[in-house]
Amino acid sequence: MKKQYVLLFFATLVLTNKTFAQKDITFSINAGLTYSSLFGNEFANQLDSEFDFLVGVGMNYLLTENLSLKTELNYERMKSSLISELINTNGLPNGKLTSYAKTTYLTIPLMVKYNHDGFFVNGGPFVGILLSSKTIAENNQIDNSEGLKAVNFGISLGLGKEFKINDSNSFIIEIRDNFGLMNTSNIPVYRNGSVKTNSVNLILSWNFSFTN
Repeated sequence: MKKQYVLLFFATLVLTNKTFAQKDITFSINAGLTYSSLFGNEFANQLDSEFDFLVGVGMNYLLTENLSLKTELNYERMKSSLISELINTNGLPNGKLTSYAKTTYLTIPLMVKYNHDGFFVNGGPFVGILLSSKTIAENNQIDNSEGLKAVNFGISLGLGKEFKINDSNSFIIEIRDNFGLMNTSNIPVYRNGSVKTNSVNLILSWNFSFTN
């Protein structure tokens, strides 16, 4: 199923490029940092946000001079941590243990983008396809993938600046927030809680077109 989503995305890029005027379409290669957190239950609220990374590709289709549709396929890693105090057999403190929750998604946003003088805002829904989820503490690792739903959903909102190089190339810097709206847990959560995601992204993109 995950491979089908990826193939469908790239097939859409190819067909769109052939169907519409190439001057209206630009493509992008993306890379950046993620700063992620979980929320929705008492335990998740105790976790600290951590930095990780994303990489991906995208497409922007110009509707008007200032308005466009933008979609991407990003490999996005989310990480959070928890520091626990260890207690020995006598009930006394015996150091601390840091554990990490690491979840990886293929994130596919579909956004409307408004651009003015190189500055832009964009927003719209996103779908996240779960690739893996695990908890790591010291040399131990637990796979949590079965405890999460295969798909995540939420809203992407971002703003940024485009720096033109020439008619066919530009660099973009964007700050974006992928705010999860659905409970991603596949199992009941303590006190009827939920497990939702939030990922703040700092994204650098190379935008290019195939026009001469």
